[in-house]
Amino acid sequence: MSKLLSTPGDGILKTHISWEEIEQDVQNALKTKATLGPNKTVRNLSLSRGFTSRMALIEPDWQNGEDRLPKALIAKIPSVMNFLDFNELMIQKGRDQWSIDDRMLKMWQNLCTQAHNSECLIYEIIQKYANGKIKIPLIMATKKFDEHNTHKGNLMMEYVESCELQVYDNITFEDMKELLRMIAVFQVIGTKLDEETKKKIPINPYSNLFSEMFNDKKRKKFLDQFRKFDSGSIPEETLDKFCYVFEKEMAEEGYKRIDTLSDILGISRVLCHGDMWSTNLLWKKENNGRHELAAIIDWQISHFGCPAVDVCRFLMASLSGKDRRKYKDEVLRTLYKYLEEEMDDAEPPYTFAQVLERIREKTLAMIEDVIEYYQKCHPDEKF
Repeated sequence: MSKLLSTPGDGILKTHISWEEIEQDVQNALKTKATLGPNKTVRNLSLSRGFTSRMALIEPDWQNGEDRLPKALIAKIPSVMNFLDFNELMIQKGRDQWSIDDRMLKMWQNLCTQAHNSECLIYEIIQKYANGKIKIPLIMATKKFDEHNTHKGNLMMEYVESCELQVYDNITFEDMKELLRMIAVFQVIGTKLDEETKKKIPINPYSNLFSEMFNDKKRKKFLDQFRKFDSGSIPEETLDKFCYVFEKEMAEEGYKRIDTLSDILGISRVLCHGDMWSTNLLWKKENNGRHELAAIIDWQISHFGCPAVDVCRFLMASLSGKDRRKYKDEVLRTLYKYLEEEMDDAEPPYTFAQVLERIREKTLAMIEDVIEYYQKCHPDEKF
């Protein structure tokens, strides 16, 4: 693998993708001869938000175009530069994170390549099989890495207007139902794929992602830096609890347990998004205060895994403690109801008894330590 993904290029946001290539992809996708124009702008949306891609928000100055052309575009360009920029920022603040060597660069370059190709494949699968039932941005072009293309990956899509919800923002169970339907549709799609396509989709994404990033040495260094990061506002007991949880869940046996959870529970693997939390869900806020899902993004670590992965991740990130306690069983019932409907009388990949008994009792128990940590941080709210 070339080191070009970790070196600045002369293209957009110091990548190796040129304006000419972006314009050609857009013209082909939209079947137009319009050009991006001399006053086009680009902004980096990925600063401190991700380590594997530059997210370029492009606002064209359309020339010779029609009114139907989008006002804004996203070019998601694989690059190690975001990781290097973040690490440099931490060093400047006296919070050294990772020692960058050739081995580390190779790991990140491989991660960028694999994650990008996987995401492109998943978008293609959704476009082919979902029949519009899974909301994603309009995909204009995908350019994967291969033996002939080692440094010019790109994923072009239309920009989706949305309100930005953070991990501390909550949505209601009613708002969640639409997402549960999409999770069910995605699981069903996994049962329809041919064996050749299935082999291209990972089964152990978390081990691949974290084994080098958080090995014993780097995990200890991260926790030391985390303690230094705090100015004294967090009680020592809370810091100790966080470090305990992090050490337990990010050790090798922790992330391997997530990868093999279906095998542990005796449940068939299904197609999972893998990172179903607040920042990867784009919402539109309605006048009545409700939220409508606008799009699901960031499918890089989609994989065949445990049916509980996406639901548990979302429950932790987006429902209040009160709603999580009130609706936890109803969430599972609703998901399974949608799954049965989408299977069109075919046999679902798992039974509802497995969902209710094994996933609820064993999988939700895995997040007790995390909930306990948040309880210490937010004593006024019950989790």
